[in-house]
Formats: sequence, C-alpha cells, structure tokens
Amino acid sequence: MTSDEVTIRLSPDEALVLFDWISRTDDQGGLDPLTEDHAERVALSSLAATLEDQVIDVFDPAYTQRVRTARLRLTRDLT
Repeated sequence: MTSDEVTIRLSPDEALVLFDWISRTDDQGGLDPLTEDHAERVALSSLAATLEDQVIDVFDPAYTQRVRTARLRLTRDLT
C-alpha cells in the first residue's frame, strides 16, 4: 500500500510541547546546529506548521501556562 502522507499520532500534550520546542529553537537560531542537511530543517519547519494548525493559538494569553502544564503532565506520565 502506497501513500502520499505519513500519519503520526501524538497526544495533545505531546503536540503542544513538540510545537513549542521546534518554534522556540527555530526562533533562537538553534535548528541549524541540530540539522545536518537543509532538508532536515525543511522537514522540521513543515512539522511545526502542521502542529501549529493542531495546537492552541500561540497568541493566547494562556499559551505559556498551557505549555508548562502539558510538560508537567508528560513528565509525570514517565515516572
């Protein structure tokens, strides 16, 4: 079976934390040292754009608190 897309399933907390990390890292110019090839940077940017459509509005005043809460829930689930 061939498909033009890949589906990745993430919890809302995982999506929010991953989006925040990619965005924050990119804003600080930190994606460049993490990527070996320009294609990797393009793939990460594409992932961030897809996640942005799925997570809460980044301009929401509660955004920072929601990210913090999501991180705590994910960390708690690991212990």
